[in-house]
Amino acid sequence: MKSKKLEIEIPEGKTAVWRNGILTLIDEPEAFLHPPQARLLGKMLAKSTAGERQLFISTHSEDFLQGIIDAENKDVTIIRIDRKGSINEMSILNSAGIKEFWENPLLRYSDILSGLFHEKVVVCESDYDCLFYHAVLDAMCESEDEIAPDILFTHCGGKTRIKDVVKALKAINVPVVAISDFDLINHKQNFKGVTDALRIDWDMALNADMKTIYDDMNSKVGAWESIKETGRAGFRGETFVAYSRVESVCKSAGLFVVPVGEMECFDKMVTKTKKEWVYEVIEKCDLVNSPDLQEARKFVKEIAEFR
Repeated sequence: MKSKKLEIEIPEGKTAVWRNGILTLIDEPEAFLHPPQARLLGKMLAKSTAGERQLFISTHSEDFLQGIIDAENKDVTIIRIDRKGSINEMSILNSAGIKEFWENPLLRYSDILSGLFHEKVVVCESDYDCLFYHAVLDAMCESEDEIAPDILFTHCGGKTRIKDVVKALKAINVPVVAISDFDLINHKQNFKGVTDALRIDWDMALNADMKTIYDDMNSKVGAWESIKETGRAGFRGETFVAYSRVESVCKSAGLFVVPVGEMECFDKMVTKTKKEWVYEVIEKCDLVNSPDLQEARKFVKEIAEFR
């Protein structure tokens, strides 16, 4: 019997080759299944690919995909397809990338995988940040009778973990934006970790201006504590100019540092803890017209329009 060969064209000149085996194509096997069943099916299929069997599966289900990855099959490859007009762009996450992704508990036990099925992911420090920014965006869209953009707001459990989520999503070319409170910048290691994940060249684009900022702020007692409540307005002179350049570079790559310091400073008339502040503002404030939230609306609009 003659050897059979199937070649499938994928991006950047790479080719998938199959010989002498069973090739199975499955379209959306999760259809009509409850999420736990979809996950179980994914795991079962991933474990059934012994020998020469090869599966090509299309899915829109995060649960099914989690099941595939849970099976820990070393031969799994994820291909994300993003349609832009009449062109399909494909991004590939190989088995090594999947293993690195899934070994991180933050990524494994979160909804980060949902980002594969959205046009953009916004990574926040906490779920309360997600709640506020999402609510503001929805309110703005509803007031203009517009459909809200396809954005997933997800949290990473603190600024030190932003880099991990951003790096994972960038690996499969998911458009990603990170939002952080102002105190991210006073910890160089954390700040550089996020900028590296967003592929900003620290030495070329940020180092000189950040040195100006660090030299100025570290020479003043309590400067970093106060700047978290004032944001960029707390800088003066050359330091303000330096930060303006840093802010511009970061925004162009998808990092949006809260300009007023931290989320709760968007409306200082509400003096409560983050959790209670969010509930109070969302339930009782006019998210569309309140003058106190003008800066918040501007900030969210920039994030929604980021490309």
